[in-house]
Amino acid sequence: MFRSNIFGAALLFSFYFKCLMVKTAADGAPPTSPNILVILADDVGWADISLDERPGKIPTPEISRLCHMGKSIDSYYTQSTCTPSRASLMTGRYATNTGLNFAMFPGAVNGLPDDMMTLPRLLRREKGYEAHAVGKWHLGNAQWKQTPVGKGFQTHVGSLLWSMEYRTKQIWEMPWAPMVVDWIRAHENGSYAHYLEEQHTTEALTNEAIAVIKNHASLENNRPLFLYLAYTAAHAPLVPIPEDEGSCVHLKHEWRRKFCGLVVGLDRGVGRVLDAALSYLGDNTIIFFSSDNGGAPWFGGLNYPFRSGKTTPFEGGVHVPACVVDFSIDGRYLGRGPRTYKGLMHVSDLLPTFASAAGIDKTVIDSLKLDGHDQSDAIRKESDSPRKDVLLEMYYGSEGDFFNVKEDVVAYRKGKWKLIKNTFMRDFHWYFEPENERLNNTDASLVTIVGESFIRFMEAFYAPGPFDTIRDLTVHMGIHNWFQLYSDVENVLLFDISNDPQEKTNMAHQYPDIVADLEREILKIKDSRPQQQKFWMTIDRDKHWKSTLEKGSCNSRIVREKDCLFAHPWIDDEVDLNTIELVHGGAIWPFIRNILAHFGPYMVGVAGIIFALFFMPK
Repeated sequence: MFRSNIFGAALLFSFYFKCLMVKTAADGAPPTSPNILVILADDVGWADISLDERPGKIPTPEISRLCHMGKSIDSYYTQSTCTPSRASLMTGRYATNTGLNFAMFPGAVNGLPDDMMTLPRLLRREKGYEAHAVGKWHLGNAQWKQTPVGKGFQTHVGSLLWSMEYRTKQIWEMPWAPMVVDWIRAHENGSYAHYLEEQHTTEALTNEAIAVIKNHASLENNRPLFLYLAYTAAHAPLVPIPEDEGSCVHLKHEWRRKFCGLVVGLDRGVGRVLDAALSYLGDNTIIFFSSDNGGAPWFGGLNYPFRSGKTTPFEGGVHVPACVVDFSIDGRYLGRGPRTYKGLMHVSDLLPTFASAAGIDKTVIDSLKLDGHDQSDAIRKESDSPRKDVLLEMYYGSEGDFFNVKEDVVAYRKGKWKLIKNTFMRDFHWYFEPENERLNNTDASLVTIVGESFIRFMEAFYAPGPFDTIRDLTVHMGIHNWFQLYSDVENVLLFDISNDPQEKTNMAHQYPDIVADLEREILKIKDSRPQQQKFWMTIDRDKHWKSTLEKGSCNSRIVREKDCLFAHPWIDDEVDLNTIELVHGGAIWPFIRNILAHFGPYMVGVAGIIFALFFMPK
């Protein structure tokens, strides 16, 4: 009996010793700071992820597995579009304090300010991290210093601009005119390669992330890893892997099925990255997952029970699924799961939170004067959030912040109260899971029926990638404008988010003192913010676009040789961007002119036939 106990104890000691030795550097000493992996989904809404505690229509078992290991974040907020959310993530500041308040247009020269600290740069400087970026950037590419490898990352593999087709990696301005191929492998020493990545984007990014993890584990420098993995899924164009769409046949609406297919592929990728991290990095690792903004209902996303979606400051546009996992044995960084953290948290909190978890001194973090709060202690102890308020949107078209001079939008939450002030609300409806091949929302007018019918008609002629820009314009400059004709939304909205998360009851008239208090807080932020960058101002694409592109390597069976031109920095780092001549990159008339130039001869021919048939003498 005694000998068997000794033998059992020896086995336990042996197992414990092996656990201590797993995934350490070659010299046997574990890193002093945790590996940090940030995984960002694109346009994935509250109802697009199925968790154990919140099952949904789209199967996401791997994301659920990840979140169940750690802590789901119940009140996590972003900005309503991708560029500002990513700017906040990288800098720990409100988007308005980076000057990037909306999604940048192709050909824009904007980017993160040169003097602004970024998360990868801080982790490398203070704690010797290795830092690598995989995936979508969308934070500037006119100059090399604006790209990921100019902002603190050692390498970047992925895209520089916004949504691209998942197979060809192309972006189209017109269905018949591809603008650019967007894929690069770049290093901070200035070397790079442009090539057509033939894998589906989601698979390619997953494989690149796993390669980074494996390569890091093979190094003998004992440095921790910071990996930023920014998927393009499930952003339109809706081109999932066919087998993944096959997992979504239970959904009634085509856009929803294809969107679901993209999320299924994303979910599989997250699971593979999770397994690689556990196998090669070990338990001294933190993994964070979230979306960059709410889902876009007109592109297959859904945020139920929240109101509206992407591009709006309603909960559906800014309240997104998120979770974080601390794999350390004792939960020393953020605590062990499964738990739910209910404290208020914003994307700008990630920089100070991860900097603190990495062991960076508080005085260093405080010296940056961030908008973000260090949430590490609150998450670990499951105590009250240090954040009591959050700015969710701020731009004033009437003051030159936005291309629509009639569009002023600001949203701010303090405690349970959320104030939205607007002169133009893009989409104020509630959306539900479609029960058939029609969108299911609260629009009682004909706008949804007519708009969806037009999009489906155009889809019959063009593939999702080539049609994507027209679809964007139809939704954001057409349908959202038409909604205004039937809008009864007041310009000042006050919601009690704790008791009314669906934002159904406006209490502004009932509590004018609270409105006035929130307005004063908003004014303080507005008065101290820097000049806003004009994201819609671009080079003249008709004249200069091709001169900004660089020849790369393509498979001519997928992308024609003459179209094998890649997005690349085109302005020297020393050039003052204020000297660059820019035009309105979102103007509608050049778009109409291009359509007329393409279809004009056919329209003239059809008009001639009609005239001959009906007006010529018999």
